[in-house]
Amino acid sequence: MNNRFQPSSLCAVLLVFILANTSEAATEYSLSVALSDSIRPVTHVASGSLYGLTESLPSDFDNLVAPLKPNVFVQPALSGSTHQQTVAAAAIPVSARLASTTGKVQIRLADVLPGWPYKWPGQASWLASVTSVINSKIASGRSNYDGYEIWNEPNGGADGTWSTANEFHTECWKPTYDLIRSLDPDAKIIGPSYSYYDETSMSAFLTFCKKNDCLPDVISWHQWGSAELSSNIDKYRALETSLGISERKISINEYSSSTHTYEGSPGVSVPFIAKFERKMVESACISWWFTALPGRLGSLLTSSNEKGGGWWLYKWYGDMTGYMAKVTPPNDNSEGVDGFASLDKNEHYASIIIGGNSIGTVNVKISGFPASFGSSVYVKLEYVTWVNKDTPVSGTTLISTKEYQISNGSITVPVNVTSQFFAYRLYVTPVVTVVSPVVQFTSPTKDTSVVAPATINFVVAASDANGTVTQVKFYDDKTLLSSDDTAPYTYEWTDIPAGIHTIRAVATDNDGNTSQDSIHIGAQAPYGGTSWSIPGTIETENYDVGGEGVAYSDNETENRGGAYRTDGVDIEGDATNGYKVGYTITGEWLEYTVNIEAADTYTWEARVASGGTTGAFQVLIDDIAITDTISVPSTTEWSIYTTLTGTTPALTTGQHIMRLVVDGDYFNMDWISFKQNTFGLVHMTSTVLSNLTTYQVYDLRGKKLGDVKGSNDSELHVALAKAFPHPGVYIVKSVTMQGTVIRKWAVRQ
Repeated sequence: MNNRFQPSSLCAVLLVFILANTSEAATEYSLSVALSDSIRPVTHVASGSLYGLTESLPSDFDNLVAPLKPNVFVQPALSGSTHQQTVAAAAIPVSARLASTTGKVQIRLADVLPGWPYKWPGQASWLASVTSVINSKIASGRSNYDGYEIWNEPNGGADGTWSTANEFHTECWKPTYDLIRSLDPDAKIIGPSYSYYDETSMSAFLTFCKKNDCLPDVISWHQWGSAELSSNIDKYRALETSLGISERKISINEYSSSTHTYEGSPGVSVPFIAKFERKMVESACISWWFTALPGRLGSLLTSSNEKGGGWWLYKWYGDMTGYMAKVTPPNDNSEGVDGFASLDKNEHYASIIIGGNSIGTVNVKISGFPASFGSSVYVKLEYVTWVNKDTPVSGTTLISTKEYQISNGSITVPVNVTSQFFAYRLYVTPVVTVVSPVVQFTSPTKDTSVVAPATINFVVAASDANGTVTQVKFYDDKTLLSSDDTAPYTYEWTDIPAGIHTIRAVATDNDGNTSQDSIHIGAQAPYGGTSWSIPGTIETENYDVGGEGVAYSDNETENRGGAYRTDGVDIEGDATNGYKVGYTITGEWLEYTVNIEAADTYTWEARVASGGTTGAFQVLIDDIAITDTISVPSTTEWSIYTTLTGTTPALTTGQHIMRLVVDGDYFNMDWISFKQNTFGLVHMTSTVLSNLTTYQVYDLRGKKLGDVKGSNDSELHVALAKAFPHPGVYIVKSVTMQGTVIRKWAVRQ
């Protein structure tokens, strides 16, 4: 959405909306809140807006912006008279204003262009402008950027800013995607940002992107009215599945009522926020329909920069801490009454906010209270009004504070909703805070990794301020392992199976109150159950079992190649042509349990492919490097493989952990092999061969230094001293039809 505001049509829509709703009879609705059912940690995902900040507005940043705990603001890549947005509101200077807050900037690249619809300057000029923006963003040195939105509303025809979808895909999206990946490879790419959710357009876009390796990190579109929001997200998720595309984050980077004069209204905004939280949206930004008024936080501020009713709703939202709890409305696919809620167990409060296009009594059933809330709670009920976007509101209004007895684990609070534009908050606190026991692991004191099968002795300290601890139970997630009723509370776990285990110690006091501490144990084991032999070949897809952070580390949770294994490592290929590890990103690693059969140096070989020149890797044994950082050259195609080789230092026998570390992005690896060099600790012969022979020269770590020639001891000594004048001990080796010669040789000054 940009310059599309039509006041006359909006007045007509407003009149129809009001007439439709005044005819509704007051009725009752039911809304349930399950405080024990956590959706996710509090994120304030919907606290942001399109062009909600300028380089100077709001001027009172600490009072008007920071308290909202903002998430993402969509800002023009560049602004000024030659760009789409003429007011000074460019993303990079705005990110500087946000540096001391929770806010991030989503850079709208299309806004480097003038006009609406945008005036396409040709691909070369466009990419030059984008390059300049990316370089400026990197040069800023700040990390509070959400990512790059490549284009805005590329729908074909009258509904968008691009004539045909195919032209957009090939002329704009793919080249821009590749440019961003080359200049700022870790940045998120966001798109397509359609003006509304359209299944046909989205399917064509995703199909093209999958085929051409240019899928965005975050899928975005604009949403007008909350009634179809949940169903649109469900449709999109089904589309991902049907196309075989791994789940993407979602950004609704413009949202508002379809009646645009309601932008920022508290009651209208509540169903949006509720659905964003319920559907796990990553970011959402209030729209900007009033184009003469940027910098008003999406109409949360009035035209004179005073707090409106919407500001107070988003302040309630910003005050939420802890985790978001599950709320079930009467109808998720409507603009009717809805809500969102949070629970903070440490601060002992719950906050529940309701609103929507429903007039009447909303019976809010609240269940799942934590034990610390005891048997009764106070509920403070308040509301915030709204007349229009330009009417200031000085604060919220208290309706009542009432004590409720928790019966059968729940309470029901009736809320009389008098306007679809108002929002209501229920702030719940315990009458008496129940003190639970304190429990903490003392051994081990932090998350621990072991090689399975293993044994760990767990020790827990537990106490109770107003009573006694009666027992401590040890669980592997939900499976009871043991119980101890005497301090110190201990449990010895033997034969720990491979995998990531959440070990919980649950303490119970004499009043029946409980609390828990947890620790993660990563148990690592060879894939297939047997260590890989060195010398030998190790297929890279056969990394150890144990999970993320234990046997491997991967930047994503899904297998982008979709082959062979079902965890987060990216594997491609098939059983006929073999499997390879790919989609490698710097910092990722894989581990293999190996058995080194002989103390020796080894020649390693690695089978690799890359379409670029950024790839690099290193191999470690027990966290000690046995190779340098090895650069992977371009093989021109990802399906064309080459073999790299090198020599290790002397390795010791026995079982070890080998780690393959990705030191540079984007290469594939098929396998790595090790061949024994056969001279490390072998018998040293005492003579050289009697004819002219070439000898390989090594240092004592097994690194090859070069070659020399000689037909007797004297010639070999002279040749060695000439080629390697530095004093030291060298090993010379030759294998011929006459036999094998291996000797230590000292060179003195």
